[in-house]
Amino acid sequence: MSTHLGRSRLVYFVRTAEAGQISRAAASLHMAQPALSAAITKLERNIGVELFTRHPRGVTLTPAGARLYEKAKAAVDAEDDAVATARALARSGSSTIEVGFLGALPPLIAPGILERFAELRPDAGVTFRELRFPSARMADWTSRVDVALCFSPVAQDGVRMLALREEPRCVLMHAGHPLASRRGLLVEEVLDEEFCGLDPSVDPDWAGLWSLDDHRGAPAARLTCDGASSYMEMVAAAASTRCVCVVPAVVARSIAGQAGPLVATVLRDADPVTCALAWRAPGENALTAALCEVARAAPGRRERAPVAA
Repeated sequence: MSTHLGRSRLVYFVRTAEAGQISRAAASLHMAQPALSAAITKLERNIGVELFTRHPRGVTLTPAGARLYEKAKAAVDAEDDAVATARALARSGSSTIEVGFLGALPPLIAPGILERFAELRPDAGVTFRELRFPSARMADWTSRVDVALCFSPVAQDGVRMLALREEPRCVLMHAGHPLASRRGLLVEEVLDEEFCGLDPSVDPDWAGLWSLDDHRGAPAARLTCDGASSYMEMVAAAASTRCVCVVPAVVARSIAGQAGPLVATVLRDADPVTCALAWRAPGENALTAALCEVARAAPGRRERAPVAA
């Protein structure tokens, strides 16, 4: 009996364990659910033990599965770190900085900063990459670009952050929603609404900002099965159903009025989120450092603590 696991099988196992559902894990891996289910079953057969207990709501790790998860997670993370380091080294000598962003165009998220950087470093090229929501390992997420514009990134080892400014949170909802006619809402009026569910690969602390878990003190009781991994996917859910989604005000402003039946309403007493730059510390290069210096000198910049890990 072969016990060779292989990279792909380890990843399948780890993602399924973290998602708690084969269907959600398959979606995050961009593969068909039957294929993932078959792969997990084959892994269990090859090892000779059950790794998951199946139940109507998903899967949970068996004691043997929990022991394997610790080792498998460490192995997957170590290989991901090696790949991320290689990518950072490949970019370190480049004359172009790659900037990641979420939800709205970079000049709207960080007004004036990129323009000032272009003035000070006319020799440097700037490219942009739209990112999906941050994964549970922020270092992996930031490894895709030199620096990312993000709202309240989660503090983790291996990631550096620079707060730029605070941004209110808004509720986006269908125009037919009972709360849509209100010019402003309080958090307590929204807490019991159905929120758009996010992909299981998204960092849970970060995901909780968009269902107001930080005010509720617990996860939302009602989440849709959308598994969104971008603000636009959240918006699509709100536009086509009766769920609500919470987004930064700059995202709401860029969407409301252009997405048909959607209405944006500010949450008057919600804690603001922080617009920040985030980058993988081992991957910092000269252009990243230069952009951060420009950001530090930007008028009106306000420090705010990141989300606790």
